[in-house]
Order: sequence, then C-alpha cells, then structure tokens
Amino acid sequence: LNVTPESPRVHVITVERAAPQVLGVTVTQSSATAMTVLITGFATSRSVRQIELQFAPVAGETLGTTSLSINAETAFDAWYASSQSIAFGSQFTATVPLQFSGQTRNVAGPANAVQSITVSLANALGGSNPVSVTLPR
Repeated sequence: LNVTPESPRVHVITVERAAPQVLGVTVTQSSATAMTVLITGFATSRSVRQIELQFAPVAGETLGTTSLSINAETAFDAWYASSQSIAFGSQFTATVPLQFSGQTRNVAGPANAVQSITVSLANALGGSNPVSVTLPR
C-alpha cells in the first residue's frame, strides 16, 4: 500500500552558519609527559579557526603554561574539503597531542600535574561553549 501523495509537499530546512560547538572532550594519557585530547563537535559553517585549551593544576602543583591557543584553520579546512567529511556533515573529532616538560613537586611527571582541561573553539562567527574534563588521578 503506497500512501505517498502524487505531489508530496516539499519542506526546506535551512541550517544557519554559526560558531562551532563542542559536544565532548576526552583525554587519554600515554605517559607521564604526554596525553592526547579528543574534541568532538560540529561547525555548521564547516570552519574552525582556533582551539583554545586551558589547564588547571592538581593541588600543590604549578603549571608553567595554563593556556594554549592553536591555529587549526588549515587542518579543519582540509578535513571539510575531504570526501571523508561528507558523511559526517559538519561534525568532527579533532585530535590534539600534547607533550609536557618541567619539574613537579608531588606527582610523577608533568602530565600528572594537570587536573583538568577546558576546551573552546572559535571561527569567524564566534566562540563555542567551553567544555571541561577532569583527569582521573
């Protein structure tokens, strides 16, 4: 039984271009000096210019760097221009490998001195919602 009308109505839905949005952040730690941040999100404009990372230390430690700004425009432009991105629309998962160095007082290795990371993204249309992840210790 086919219930489709001979001339079905056509509905057009327009998705406005907007600032990128962060859906989730996960961190994997590979050693006392390295970790990888995975950022999942979407950008309806299919454009991300900046990744901003804010680091908070564990109690009793001091971080020499508490923020990092990454120019990600070239990487995101390449992703959105690729045929692989078409199936995902404006969604992405960005992988940010991090290396840490320096002395610590109370933990074994500088990567262990990081308690949490807050991630935000930006493009020409604005900034995203910040999303924080607390690292298990």
